[in-house]
Amino acid sequence: MQRMIDLSNNRAKYVAVHVAELYEAWRLGLISFTQELQTDSARSSRVLTKANHFFSEWGVESVEELISAMNE
Repeated sequence: MQRMIDLSNNRAKYVAVHVAELYEAWRLGLISFTQELQTDSARSSRVLTKANHFFSEWGVESVEELISAMNE
């Protein structure tokens, strides 16, 4: 894919990314973020308030289960 991007001269517009690497970077970032929240109660409170609004249809428990599964 990267070769096609290079040949089409669209390097400024597109980039090839390995999905597994992208997912792993996202997963590690999320773990780091949740660990940081454990040490900053004020920020944690703000994040949980926003998460309650954003994930109101899912429920916070579902999101916490997702995060826990990613930590394994």
